[in-house]
Amino acid sequence: MALRRNRQLAIAAALVVATASGGCSGESTDLGETTYTGIVFQPAVNCDGCDNVDAVVALQVLTDAGPETVKCVRTRESGVYDTGDEDIAADVFGCAGPRVSLADPGQTQTNIIQVALTEDAGRSIGGIVRSEIGLSTSKDFNVPTQIACVASVRLTTTALLCPGRSVIAAGQIGELQISNLERAASSLSSVEVFPRESVEELACAIIECTDGGNESCSQCIAEQGPDGLTGVCVQS
Repeated sequence: MALRRNRQLAIAAALVVATASGGCSGESTDLGETTYTGIVFQPAVNCDGCDNVDAVVALQVLTDAGPETVKCVRTRESGVYDTGDEDIAADVFGCAGPRVSLADPGQTQTNIIQVALTEDAGRSIGGIVRSEIGLSTSKDFNVPTQIACVASVRLTTTALLCPGRSVIAAGQIGELQISNLERAASSLSSVEVFPRESVEELACAIIECTDGGNESCSQCIAEQGPDGLTGVCVQS
C-alpha cells in the first residue's frame, strides 16, 4: 500500500509540474503533444552506482535499422520521467546526435524508452510502448520491461538477432507481442540481470519462450545452451 501511495504522489507531482509548464500528461482524447510519463524503478540488487534521479531518458522510434532517437530528457525526483520536458544533449543513447520525428498524429507507432541508471548507460531500465501518436501515455519501467525492451530490439535488428531467429519488421511488434514478452520477463524478475550482457541473454530466453512474442508464457525458464541462454516455457 505504501508503494502504491508513493507512486500516486509521484505521478501527481509530475502532473502538477507538467500542467504548469504547458505539458501534457495522463490520458487524453484530443490529439496534441505526444507525451510519455511514468516512474523508473531501479533494481533493488546488483545495481551498484545506479540512480534513477536526474538520469538521461531517451525516447526512440523502433525501426528496422534499430532505435532512432526522438528526444532526450532527465528524470525528476523519485524517478519520475516526462518526455514533455526540455530536450537535452548527452553522451548516451544517441542523445548528442540528430533527432528523428514521431509518426503523424493519429497513427500508431512502436517506441522504446531507455533510461541510463549510470553515466555510461552500462545499466539501463526502460521499456517498449505501442501507442497512438498525439496522445499521452503513462507507463512505469522496471527489470521485466527492460528485458522485454531489449528483446524487441533483438527481434528487429539483424546484427543483434538471437541464435536461430529470423529478423522481423519493427511494425510487427504490437501490443500482443509487448504483453507476451513482458509477462515472460516477469517470471525472470528474481534473476540478477546486470551487467547488460545478462539482460541481452535473458531477452533471447523470453523470445524463445514466447516464439518471438507471439505466444503467451507465464513461466519462462532460462537454461544454459551451447550458444548461451535459451528459454523454455513450462506454463502458458
